[in-house]
Amino acid sequence: MNAVTIITKDFLASDLQYSQIVAKHIGIPLELKYVNIDEMLSAVENTIKILKNFNDIEIRNSIVSYLYLNALKEKV
Repeated sequence: MNAVTIITKDFLASDLQYSQIVAKHIGIPLELKYVNIDEMLSAVENTIKILKNFNDIEIRNSIVSYLYLNALKEKV
């Protein structure tokens, strides 16, 4: 089992640092999934279609889950 962190190529956030700390603390490998701005915009569009709403907070909170599940789907 691997931990997965979604990181944007264009905007680095503190998520990577904290993901590395937690993965090391619980002793599991950390896999990084880098996405570019086009992938993020596509994820926004698809998330809106799935959620059927334009609530910016719901969309923002769901984009990473969408990207994670798509990455998981690609592995299978």
